[in-house]
Amino acid sequence: MARRGAFSDEPVPLKQLDGAPLVTWPSTCDQPRMEEALTRAGAAPKIVFRTAGNETLQM
Repeated sequence: MARRGAFSDEPVPLKQLDGAPLVTWPSTCDQPRMEEALTRAGAAPKIVFRTAGNETLQM
């Protein structure tokens, strides 16, 4: 959901995702654990859409 150039091509520090719009999986399986890991890292992204469709998440 980020504009081109908003993040570098390198791995993004999790803290930098704080407040960023995020498209995620539904709250099933491991997704809650991933969101907890973001919180522990100091990031509270804004989840704007949840989908189980791989084609949506793999852009």
